[in-house]
Amino acid sequence: LYLHLVSRQELTWAGTCDWFPKRICQVAAGLSVDEVTLAASVLQAKGYIVVDDADDRVLIRSFHRNQEGMLRQPNMGTAVLTAWLEVESLTLRGVITYELLRLRTEEPKWASWERMLPVLEAVPLDPRQFRVGPVGLPPAMAGGANEPPF
Repeated sequence: LYLHLVSRQELTWAGTCDWFPKRICQVAAGLSVDEVTLAASVLQAKGYIVVDDADDRVLIRSFHRNQEGMLRQPNMGTAVLTAWLEVESLTLRGVITYELLRLRTEEPKWASWERMLPVLEAVPLDPRQFRVGPVGLPPAMAGGANEPPF
């Protein structure tokens, strides 16, 4: 499921895409909606994604960190800002802000930061609050209290 999400053409520069488990089942041979939803809940519990069911969007939490320094380029800051402004979910916007602030602490000299000031000045939401384990899974599979290393 994670590989499917990160390879979607519809993935925005904010790291979000539509979240429709039924559509994913159409391209995933033999998977049911319940299985896709369970897989998503495991990924969310482990901190890989944040799903906003109310907005039908999903965020790849480490999207910007894993883009090989794309934010070194000033124009990418503009692209991220534009995509962030199009995210309707306040939850996902807050998590994006949190992750970008975290990344800026590690890479303060990247040229894109000043172009993303509205993002960086928004209210951050710590994604750990969304790491609720799926019902019925052993704790080792549901995710732990530690932040993933990415």
